[in-house]
Amino acid sequence: MSKVSKKICILGCEIGKSRLNPYLLDYQCNDLHYSTIGVKIYHKAVELTERELTFQFVIWDLASHSKYNRLLNSYLKGASGALVVADINRQETIEKLVKYVQLFFSINPHGVAMAILTQPEIGKELPIIYLVQFKQGEQLILSCQSYPNTYQFMDEIFKTLAIEIVEPDILPVVSED
Repeated sequence: MSKVSKKICILGCEIGKSRLNPYLLDYQCNDLHYSTIGVKIYHKAVELTERELTFQFVIWDLASHSKYNRLLNSYLKGASGALVVADINRQETIEKLVKYVQLFFSINPHGVAMAILTQPEIGKELPIIYLVQFKQGEQLILSCQSYPNTYQFMDEIFKTLAIEIVEPDILPVVSED
């Protein structure tokens, strides 16, 4: 099975995206990076058995604090994908989601971006989650349903992200008739 390593970034502003972190990672690098340079780094492996590929995602969880805004463009460079988290009940997070997606595509025009829309409920530990996928120049909604099982949902996100990233690299089989 072939291995592929790809960088992806997670963005979001004041929406509690760190609550999703336990579902993201296989292992986490030292927290020291987050407080000093505005990024936490995680690793997540995803197997695409039908394509005989193992994806090793290097996940950059980017701090949303304004003191890191100057670094954001640099952090986004070279990313194959982006996960942008927003609270569906807060308009300002939706507006920032749109800006983050536009910024990501301005730096990585061939990348894949997905939005994770959370809807926190009072008394529940985890948010209800929706998924929207963006491609440069178009918007495709993959799902508009809630995901009660967050572990399963995050695995589905990473598998979908891996497929979308690798798809342009797969050449069609040409028969030699």
